[in-house]
Amino acid sequence: SSNNKEKNEEQEARAKIELKEQKQTTVGSQQGEDTNDDDSVTAEETGVDSNEASSSISGFTQLGALAHKNFLSKLRTPTATFFEIITPIAMCLILVLGYSLSDVTSVGSDQFTDLKFTIPNGLTDAAVDGNSE
Repeated sequence: SSNNKEKNEEQEARAKIELKEQKQTTVGSQQGEDTNDDDSVTAEETGVDSNEASSSISGFTQLGALAHKNFLSKLRTPTATFFEIITPIAMCLILVLGYSLSDVTSVGSDQFTDLKFTIPNGLTDAAVDGNSE
C-alpha cells in the first residue's frame, strides 16, 4: 500500500512537471504573460532535496544567467538603453565644457586677511545663550 502511494505521488509529480512544461511552451511564446502559476512544482514533489538543487548550480552559472537576462532586457528596451549610455557621457561633456569656458584666477590666501564681518548683536546673543528665539 505504501509502494502504491509512493508510485501515485511520483506519477502526480511527473504529470505536474509535464503540464508545467506544456504551459510554458504555449504561454511562453506570448509576450507579456506570466509563466509562473500557482500549481508550480516544488522540490519536495519532484523528490529533489532543495539544498541539493540550489548547491548544484555554481556561482558562475548564475552570473552567466543573470548577464544573459540583463542583455535580453537591454535588447527589449533600446530607447532606455540608449539613454543609459548617453546620459553619463553627456553630463561629463557638459562639465568639461563648463570648465573649459570658465576663467581660473589664482588668489593668494593673504588677500582675505583684511575682510571684516559684522554680526548683529541679536545673532551673537542667541548663539551664546543657546536660545534660538
